[in-house]
Amino acid sequence: MPSIYLHIPFCHLRCNFCNLHTYGMGNYDALPTLRDDYTAALCREAELWAAEVGDRHVATVFFGGGTPTELSVAQLGAVLGALRRCFDISNDAEITVEGYPGLAREYLVGLQALGVNRVSFGVQSFDPTLLPLLDRQHTIDDVARTVQEAQSLGFSVALDFIYGLPGQTMAQWEATLDQALALSPNHLSLYALSIEEATRLRALIKAGVLPTPDADLAADMYRRAMVRLAEAGFEHYEISNWARPGHACRHNQVYWRNEPWLGLGAGAYGWRAGERYTNILAPTHYIEAVQAGHLPIGRREPIDRHTEMNETLMLGLRLRAGLDLTAFERRFSVRLVEARGPALAELVRWGLVSLARDTLRLTDQGLLVANDVLVRLLV
Repeated sequence: MPSIYLHIPFCHLRCNFCNLHTYGMGNYDALPTLRDDYTAALCREAELWAAEVGDRHVATVFFGGGTPTELSVAQLGAVLGALRRCFDISNDAEITVEGYPGLAREYLVGLQALGVNRVSFGVQSFDPTLLPLLDRQHTIDDVARTVQEAQSLGFSVALDFIYGLPGQTMAQWEATLDQALALSPNHLSLYALSIEEATRLRALIKAGVLPTPDADLAADMYRRAMVRLAEAGFEHYEISNWARPGHACRHNQVYWRNEPWLGLGAGAYGWRAGERYTNILAPTHYIEAVQAGHLPIGRREPIDRHTEMNETLMLGLRLRAGLDLTAFERRFSVRLVEARGPALAELVRWGLVSLARDTLRLTDQGLLVANDVLVRLLV
C-alpha cells in the first residue's frame, strides 16, 4: 500500500463541466461546522485503516477533490498529523494538495510548514473569453501570482488545462500553452473536454446555446501540445500528462501501474486485497459511520484475476514508457503476447502499438485512438 488518497468534497462553486462528487455552500448552510466534523472523521478513518493494514509504509499522499484548499491549513495539518501517527510516511514522500488559483501566500506558507511539497492548480484556460464558459472565477494574474509564490517557496507546481472547448480555436489553445510554459511549471495535465451527463455544459450544448465541440480540432490541439511541450523540454510520460525530468507525479503512477492504494473521505475510491471499494458518498453519512467506529465503505467490488489483468493492461498502456511485459508475466503467470497474440499482431501491423524489448506501448498514432486500441486488446 504505497499511497493514500484523501477526498475533500467541498467547493465554493461548481464548474459547469464538472460531475465530480462535490458539495458547496449551496448544499449546506452549516458548511464551516461540517468541515470541522469532516476533518475529525478523516483523522478517525486513518486510525481505522491503520488497524486493518499490515505494511504501513506510504510513499505518496494526495489531497484531491473537490477543492482541498477549502479546508484551513490547521484542518489539513490535523489530517496529516493523523496520517503520520498511523502510517510510516517516507521522509521523501510526495505530498500533493490540489488548490484553486488565487491562494494567499500565507496559506502556501502554511502548507509548506506542514510538509506539503507539491501543489496542483486547476487553471483550465488562460483565455479570458473561455474562463466564464467554464465558470472559472480566477484571472490570469491570479494564476501567475499563485504559481510564482508557490515556486518561491520551493513547491513543485502542476497545472491542469482543458482543450477542445466549445468554440475554442487553435490560436487560443496555442496561446494558453505559451502562457503556461512562461510560468515554468514542473508538470502539466492536458485533458480533452468530456461532456459529462448531468452537467450544465451538456445542457447548454444540447440546447444549442453552445456549439458541439469539434473532435477533429481537439485531436489537432493534442498533436500541437505534444510538439510544443517536447520543444520546451517536457517529457510526455502518460497520455494526458507531461513533466519536466524528475517531476512526473509519483502518486498517479501508482494508479497507472494498478498498484494498491487507500482512499479516505466521502466518496473516495480505494483498491487493496483483491477488491475495489467506494466510501459512502454523503459527507454527513460518512461522518456518522466513522464516528460509530466503522470503516465508511458504501460499496465493495471484488476484482478477479481476469479483471485485474485487463485493468493492468489498460492502465499500463496509458504510460508512454509502456507496459512491462516481463513484470506482467511475473504478476499474472501468463505471457500477454500469447494471450492476445492475434489482436496484438493486428495493432502492430496498423502502426498503433509497438512491441519491442518486452515492452508494449502505444505509438503516437495509437495515442489518438487509445480507446479503440484498448477495446481490441481487452477480452
